[in-house]
Amino acid sequence: MPGTSAREASAVVAGELGLLPYLPQLPARGPLASDTARGAAVLVGQPLALATTGGWVTSMRDSRELMRARSYLAEDVECLAEALSGYSGIVKVAVAGPFDLARQVRLRTADPLASDRSAYLDLSQSLALGLVELVGAVHRVVPDATVLLQLDEVDPAAEPASSGGGWLARPTRLVSADTVADGWRVVLAAVRGQSPALAGVALRLGGSAAAVAAARGAGFDAAWVDASGLGERSAEDALGAALEAGLVLLAGVVAVTDPDPEPAARAVADLWHRLGLTEGSWAGQVALTPQGGLADLPQTAVRPVLVACRKGAARLAEGGSSGGG
Repeated sequence: MPGTSAREASAVVAGELGLLPYLPQLPARGPLASDTARGAAVLVGQPLALATTGGWVTSMRDSRELMRARSYLAEDVECLAEALSGYSGIVKVAVAGPFDLARQVRLRTADPLASDRSAYLDLSQSLALGLVELVGAVHRVVPDATVLLQLDEVDPAAEPASSGGGWLARPTRLVSADTVADGWRVVLAAVRGQSPALAGVALRLGGSAAAVAAARGAGFDAAWVDASGLGERSAEDALGAALEAGLVLLAGVVAVTDPDPEPAARAVADLWHRLGLTEGSWAGQVALTPQGGLADLPQTAVRPVLVACRKGAARLAEGGSSGGG
């Protein structure tokens, strides 16, 4: 979300999204409010510090920067609770997944934490414990809600090596895709076993329909796919099988520029027809979301996008808007 006021952002989200409001993130507040910083703030027993070069590094003790990142997260949760007073339904909370986070954190050797299997799995466990606490914190302040947890990741198959994002001079081999999935399973096991308020766990992995196979293989309940991914015919068989097996689709079909609910609803209805799924079976299995992030939009442009998400969902509930109907 654009802007720096957590209270204003939460009010907009709560006011415009009848279904699936979410915990806003405000990177305009600075590097301590970035997606990496939020992930760092969630970690339990993994001290980090913000280096002068701007990247996060492992540390012997919690740094002032880490404590400030935690303060931002606590403020975000508190403001969302105010905005959602009396709400009963699902709240989405998105956090950087263990692999994306491990790519952004470096060890004292200057290598990415994601280059060390043991360190990566330790970080996954640390993140898992923190996510249990975060889900519990949201549930305590919005007691009639359940939480859909979303892990924002990068495709490990597309990230075989890292240059460190500017702070590492040499390419470094990262952990395998199998190890990445092991980290996901660590998180899934912890939050499912210790979070009674959990509605499910979603994976956002690059946005292509092909990523659905990774989500299903690791055991996620939902997957985020953008509009272009919905048109990938080579991946639609896997997507159809996943949907028939009960995977929930977070469809990034609402344009962030010139948002229109009609084509958004049509994209989902057309997908259902192409896959041969029963019309209307999308109820309870699809949520419409923006195609991309909102942080770079002018503040005045955010509300129309969220309104289009809500109206598009209503259009689907009425029967969709496919070319055949």
